[in-house]
Amino acid sequence: MTAHWPWAVRLALATAFVPVYYWWCKRLLFTGARRWAHRFTKDRRYDRSEIGGVMELSAAAVSHVLAVAVLLWLTGLPLSAIHLDSLDPVLLVLGVLVGIGEMGIASFLCRLVIEASLHRPGRPGRPGRRGSRLPAAASAGTARLGGPRDVGGWIAMSRGGWLRHHFKTVEVLPLPLAVTVMAVQVGCEETVFRGVLFGYLGSAGLPATLAVSVVLFVLMQCFFMGSWRAAMFPMVGALVMGIAHGLLFWAVPALPPLIVAHVTFFLFAVL
Repeated sequence: MTAHWPWAVRLALATAFVPVYYWWCKRLLFTGARRWAHRFTKDRRYDRSEIGGVMELSAAAVSHVLAVAVLLWLTGLPLSAIHLDSLDPVLLVLGVLVGIGEMGIASFLCRLVIEASLHRPGRPGRPGRRGSRLPAAASAGTARLGGPRDVGGWIAMSRGGWLRHHFKTVEVLPLPLAVTVMAVQVGCEETVFRGVLFGYLGSAGLPATLAVSVVLFVLMQCFFMGSWRAAMFPMVGALVMGIAHGLLFWAVPALPPLIVAHVTFFLFAVL
C-alpha cells in the first residue's frame, strides 16, 4: 500500500510502528496476560509469576505474527521480498556460528560497561576523587542509588523486565516447546527489522537503511526494562546483532539463517 510513498514518509511510518506496537500494544498484551495468569495457578508447582511469564511470551509470539502480517499489508511488500524461503543448510549452520559469535562479542562489551561502572571514580567502597573511602553506612546507601556493586548484581538485574518471561518460560515449559515459542517471537523480530525494513527502506542505500534498522531495534529493547542497567544487556546485544545482521542481510538476502542466529543468541542468554 505505501511502498511508493516518499522515502521520508515511509521512514516516519516505520519509526511510528515501533513504539505503537512494541510499547503500547505489547503493554496491553502483558497486562492482560498477568490478569489471566491467576486462572491457571491451581497447579502449585508454578506460581503466578511463572505462569504469567509463559502467557506473556506466548501472547507476544502470536501477536508478533499478526504484527508482521499487518506490516506487510501496510507496506505493500510481497512475502517474497523478505526472503523467508532461503533454507540453504550451509547458511543455517553458519547462522548458528554467527549467533555464538554475537553472544561472545555482546558479552565482552557488556563486561566492559560493567567494569567501567564498578571502577568509576567515587564508586562506593572504592577510592573517591580525593582518595578517601566512604563510611560503610554511606557506602550502602550510595550503592542502592548507584546500582549493583558486582557482576552478579548486574546479571541479577538483567533478568528483569521483558527478559523475565523468557527465563520463566524456560523454567516452566518443556525445552522444545519453550524454544519454539521463543523462535516464533525472535523470528518475527528478524522479519520486521531486517526483512521488512530493508525491503521497505532499502532504496535509500545501505548506510541509511542500516542506521534506521539498528536504531529502532536497539530502542525496542529498552521498553519494559526498569533501568538503563537492566536494559544495557539487551541493548548491547541488539547493537551487535543489528549491525551484523543488517550487513549480512544486505550482502546475502536470506532471512532464515539470521533467525537461527537470533535463536542461538537467545538460547545462550537464557539457558
